[in-house]
Amino acid sequence: MARYKRPLLDTVLAVGEGLSEVHLLHHLGALYVPRSCGITVTVRDAGGKGAAQVIDYAASITRRTEYTRTLVLLDTDTDWTLAARAQAKTCAIAVIPCTPCLEAVLLQIAGRGGERSTEQHKRLFRRVFAMTASDERMRGWYAKHWELDALMRAQHDVPVLRQLVAELTGN
Repeated sequence: MARYKRPLLDTVLAVGEGLSEVHLLHHLGALYVPRSCGITVTVRDAGGKGAAQVIDYAASITRRTEYTRTLVLLDTDTDWTLAARAQAKTCAIAVIPCTPCLEAVLLQIAGRGGERSTEQHKRLFRRVFAMTASDERMRGWYAKHWELDALMRAQHDVPVLRQLVAELTGN
């Protein structure tokens, strides 16, 4: 009698630079990668400290555990060097850079994009959303205000969001 073989899953490791990136990755994973779709997404928090550290963290996990794809969501305002980019390429890590920070991308999704410094983006973000991007309440805010149809429309104007969804879903 033939033994039952479980189908192979597409496994994705998604590493966020900090809590704000992790909240967004969890939300997008829940929307775009539903259970039993054949893709498993594991979200990890690299604990901040810049782009190079995030890539190091993701690389160390992929050395211990096998994933089909690995992606990192990080800010380019700290430690985004040629060496960090080379390490990501060597380790086959898809880097999704938020220039200069995640708040800039979130403001762009909300229709408040523009050229600003990191501090200006963070200040405007606090004013618009009445909290910081790393606030635990953001996770609930995403679920309430950024449903699938709103994010589908935003993908046309926000390349980072489009790239992130493509990496998560494998499309």
